[in-house]
Amino acid sequence: MVVVALVACGWYFDVWNWYIQASANGPTPTQATAAQLKSINRGYVIFCGMADRAPANLEEYAPYLVCTVIPQEVRDREEECLRQLRAGHYEMVWNQHGVLDARQRSRIVTAYERRTVAGGGFVVFADEKVRWMNPEELHQAIETGK
Repeated sequence: MVVVALVACGWYFDVWNWYIQASANGPTPTQATAAQLKSINRGYVIFCGMADRAPANLEEYAPYLVCTVIPQEVRDREEECLRQLRAGHYEMVWNQHGVLDARQRSRIVTAYERRTVAGGGFVVFADEKVRWMNPEELHQAIETGK
């Protein structure tokens, strides 16, 4: 019985530590939000690799976001990301330097939810990590990439 109690306590502390760590990192994005931010970031990285610079505006960036021909479901998701960008749900950070540099990618924000500026929201980094940031953190992260 003592062994069962110790195992149960160990499991409890593992779960508790996971909960504390998840709470410290902020909320978890919905699957759709994470997928859209990662798709937006992939287009950004592809543009940087092809053009040897970061995109400066939506018009030159769009063909790198919506670039899949088949399967149709992937193209539909890419087109939805572009609609969300045009509708203002997501904002891009244009002209970010170091997107392809492995040493800097984890610190460079390429896009974020529009609500992040006012009260916090999700951002995506050049290494495809999606995380919650408050407005001050977003401002600092964007300045890091300039």
